[in-house]
Amino acid sequence: MKRMLLIILITVTLGYAAVCLMIFLRQRHMLYFPSSMTLAEQLAYAPGAGLEPWNDAAGKRIGWKRESRETSGSAQRWLVLHGNAGLAVQRAYWADALERVSPGRTLSVYILEYPGYGRREGPPTQSSLTAAALAAFDAVASEGKRTFLLGESLGCAVAAQVAYARSERVGGVVLVSPFNRLADVAGHHYPWLPVRWLVRDPWNSDEALRGFAGPVAILAAEKDSVVPAIFAQRLHAGYAGRKWLQVIPGEDHNMFVFDQSWFRDAVEFATAE
Repeated sequence: MKRMLLIILITVTLGYAAVCLMIFLRQRHMLYFPSSMTLAEQLAYAPGAGLEPWNDAAGKRIGWKRESRETSGSAQRWLVLHGNAGLAVQRAYWADALERVSPGRTLSVYILEYPGYGRREGPPTQSSLTAAALAAFDAVASEGKRTFLLGESLGCAVAAQVAYARSERVGGVVLVSPFNRLADVAGHHYPWLPVRWLVRDPWNSDEALRGFAGPVAILAAEKDSVVPAIFAQRLHAGYAGRKWLQVIPGEDHNMFVFDQSWFRDAVEFATAE
């Protein structure tokens, strides 16, 4: 009997270790979900969404933009950092929403495409997404004028890294469905795994925002099944600067917040002088 129990224990332990190893090796496939839309399809889709290709100084496409034709440089600039699924060209609704809640203001909206997404070269990792976002921010930030950040889900974590690294040039941040730390979210979904030891891309937004002193507006969904609102609340509670939080009743993760006053309030808070 003892021998049988020992065999069972060893088998269960090895099986558990194998699952942990598989999660460790494949976690980025579980975190990042780029769309398979071809570049030709994106180029055909973009005009109808009011977007045009956004290229860097070397001529490489790094995203999509809806750029103001204002020549005085007075246009308010937004860098949009999208969530973990899909691709940038599908996020024109954020440009629409920003325009809708900013009547009378001229805007330039830039939607970053991540490495590994939208046929952009490179694998998606915390390091590569952060580097791409910083380069994009530097490309759009104008001298003497601050740029604003809009993050969506995973993009909130990217936005936090940019706010930390470019704190003097970020005017304000709007975060939709953010989390404080990826390990906390992963632990919620996989409580039986030692996720804090397994996470390769920690995305510690709470730590990053400690290096930022500007306004941060947070929108969370009360019934978010992907990123429960508690993690947005923790991020809000831990931020020492000017902050604003709205937990939207009855909504799940893919909430269309820009059709309500909440998004307008968030943008007004983040952009207030």
